[in-house]
Amino acid sequence: MLPRVLSFIAIAVAAWLTGCAVSPAPLTDVELTSAADANQASVTANQEPVSGDIALYEAMARALKYNLDHRVEEAEAAVRMAELDLSHYSLLPNMVANSGYAGRDNYNASSSLNLVTDTPNFGASTSQEKEIKSADIGFTWNVIDFGLSYVRARQSADKYLVQEEMRRKVIQRIVEDVRSAYWRAISADRLMAKLTDLEGETRVALAETRRLYDTLEARLEGRQYVAGDYSIADIAIWPWVSRFVRHKVDLADFPSIRRWYLELAARPAVIHGYAVPHDTGAIPLP
Repeated sequence: MLPRVLSFIAIAVAAWLTGCAVSPAPLTDVELTSAADANQASVTANQEPVSGDIALYEAMARALKYNLDHRVEEAEAAVRMAELDLSHYSLLPNMVANSGYAGRDNYNASSSLNLVTDTPNFGASTSQEKEIKSADIGFTWNVIDFGLSYVRARQSADKYLVQEEMRRKVIQRIVEDVRSAYWRAISADRLMAKLTDLEGETRVALAETRRLYDTLEARLEGRQYVAGDYSIADIAIWPWVSRFVRHKVDLADFPSIRRWYLELAARPAVIHGYAVPHDTGAIPLP
């Protein structure tokens, strides 16, 4: 019987410990995406839709209206103003009001005894009503408390001025950011077409450069020099190939050109001629 009880207790303890072992579950990608979409929607929920082109001043106005930092600064400025208004009341005298009520079902009567004759002076008497009501109000104005309240009011006023200056600073920063971003967007919009054309021309130039390298590679296969022997053709072509870095060309893709180029680059006359216009540094090597 005892082993069964112990087994049952062990199973119960194990089940209890299993229930207490709760591990945190990370958010899934779907939950993260849903939360991000909800946050983004809440940011632009109360904004006026854009119906056309936005001018610079309209962009500034929208930024000031919907910018979160600006809203926070406005809220903090309102809090400082409320604190300043509240501090004014602390300059007023303190007022204390009290009221009370007491009642009983019979009179609080008393009698007196003549000590000489040992007889009562008169019958039972009372000087209180059955119901007693009391009320009073008082004003206090401590000079030290007034001075401290005045200092606190001045501090609250300074805090409001500081917060107002911070608000103007935020407005100025937003306006500057919007102005800079606006003109960058305008410049990008106007230059995009030109950049597209320039990109096309660059691709054509790179393709033509590649074609020329392919032609020179085919010419140098099985030859030491362009014309067979060292000639004016090698002298004319080599300076152009020496700009292979600008051409975006890797000479490792052209082994014959690389062999020919390195051979001419080691000639003393080529080394001397390379530095004739001005000191351009060492000959670039692949």
